[in-house]
Amino acid sequence: NFNYMSDGQAVSGWGIQLGDPENWSSPVDASRRAKSASGKVAIEPADRTGRGDALQISWSPRKDIKGVFSLSGAPIDLSKFENEGALVLDMRLDTKPDKNVTFGMDCGYPCRSEMHVSKILKDLTKDEWTTLPIPLNCFTKEGLDIKKVNGPLLISTDGKLKITIANVRLQ
Repeated sequence: NFNYMSDGQAVSGWGIQLGDPENWSSPVDASRRAKSASGKVAIEPADRTGRGDALQISWSPRKDIKGVFSLSGAPIDLSKFENEGALVLDMRLDTKPDKNVTFGMDCGYPCRSEMHVSKILKDLTKDEWTTLPIPLNCFTKEGLDIKKVNGPLLISTDGKLKITIANVRLQ
């Protein structure tokens, strides 16, 4: 329960979902090529060091609605890592955001915690891979029930954004 995405693939026990107001929970199949119901969010395999070892996520600027990318699965208890652990993403910023972006964790609707990360993303060097850690206690301070995390990563915006992610893990 420490790895959620590896080489652009959801790790066993976790799944990828896309959402927008038309359908907040559209599962993505093994091809990793999909769009949310209204077309706000799209994903496709991308390359980091090998062929298809990352996942590119694009939010369309033409759709002025919120779009969500998420990893989800059965609830897990991360409480023993609350003050030492971090959610870590190996990612590349491809298109800087033009509106507010949040990264979050889910603990069963309506339980959720989100952090505004637009400034962090805008400060990243475009087209360069980076490792981005977010301390777990940042999420618990925003209301996450860390004993029942069923969505270790949610990314949402109603603007444009394009990022590529290779790995998501607890460290």
